[in-house]
Amino acid sequence: MEDSFETRPLYSSFGDDPALAPAIHEFVLGLAERIDALQDAYSRRDFKELARLAGGLASQAVAAGFEPIASCGSGIETTSLAQQLEPSYRALVELTDLVRRARLGHRGAA
Repeated sequence: MEDSFETRPLYSSFGDDPALAPAIHEFVLGLAERIDALQDAYSRRDFKELARLAGGLASQAVAAGFEPIASCGSGIETTSLAQQLEPSYRALVELTDLVRRARLGHRGAA
């Protein structure tokens, strides 16, 4: 990952489906709390909890159409299960930026 962060908003791939709009909205609104929980688990070096939280986020991100968030969450789950501190940290920083971009792209969530 580069030192500069991406500035473009991140949108759900299901954004054109009005039936999924409420689920997408709820997912995006809950992202700040989820990032806080992931960061807290990382700070405690609680790799088991970090992996659990990241895996859950990845699953829900797929359902909400946020594949980049899902992929990054899966990466955190994998590195956490292997108790790899630095790769987990780098992936968490990347995930935090992806979440920022998703919130930026979602009206009412910023």
